[in-house]
Amino acid sequence: MDYGFKHDDKVFTPNATTGVDAQTSDERNKEIERREIEWLRTSPERGVFLYVSHPKGLDGFSTRVANIHTWLGTVVSTGPTLLGPKAYVGFGHNSYRRSVDCRIFGVRYVGWYYESSGDYCRLRKAKRQ
Repeated sequence: MDYGFKHDDKVFTPNATTGVDAQTSDERNKEIERREIEWLRTSPERGVFLYVSHPKGLDGFSTRVANIHTWLGTVVSTGPTLLGPKAYVGFGHNSYRRSVDCRIFGVRYVGWYYESSGDYCRLRKAKRQ
C-alpha cells in the first residue's frame, strides 16, 4: 500500500490505487505509517526509504544536523543525525547528494540524502554499530 495525497477532493497514490476516497485517506495514511514504523522497529538490513528535514543555519545555509522522519512527519531518528558535505554527481555535476549517518530506534543506519532532488534518503543498516 502507498500513501495517498489529496488534491481537489481526489486522492492520488504513486501506483494509481483506485477506490480511495478523500474521507478515509487520512486514516489510511496513518495505518500505512503505523505499519512502516512497526517495520522499522524490526531493524531491516536495507531498503529503508525515509525523509530528511534540517534547519537552516544563521547564515542561511543548511546545517549538518537533521531529523529523519516518515512521509507524514513522525520523527524516527534517535540522537543526532549527521549530514556529510555535498557531493556533486551526474553529468555536468548539476545534482548533488549528502551522506547520512543516523540512528533509528537505536540502530545505526547510513546512506544518501538526495538533497538536489527532494527531501528523501535511502538508508541501510551500518556494518559497524
